[in-house]
Amino acid sequence: KGELVVSNRKRTELLGELSERGYDLYPRDEKKAEAEDDNSDDEVEESATDAELAKGYEYLLGMKIWSLTFERAEELRRQRAEKAGEVDTLEGTSPESIWLTDLDVIDEVLNERDADIASDM
Repeated sequence: KGELVVSNRKRTELLGELSERGYDLYPRDEKKAEAEDDNSDDEVEESATDAELAKGYEYLLGMKIWSLTFERAEELRRQRAEKAGEVDTLEGTSPESIWLTDLDVIDEVLNERDADIASDM
């Protein structure tokens, strides 16, 4: 594991390193991105490639400093492990079983709704 130094670096260099390290690009919602870009005070000119990379790495570069605390990182690691377990469980479940479980949940919710309607009458 290496460290990524963000402060006092050229934008192009930082975007290049993120790309080299294999960080995932997640493009922003275009309507939201346009509104944020209109309000931006950042007058730095970028090439088209840098602009695309910056949008894709916004989830990393736009983080608030508060989200970089040890406690927050530990919470995110815990959540990632929990979600990975859920994915493993889901991948190990047959589609038929998932379907039946969903039907059971729907049946239960409908029974609760029917009971509420009956009690209101």
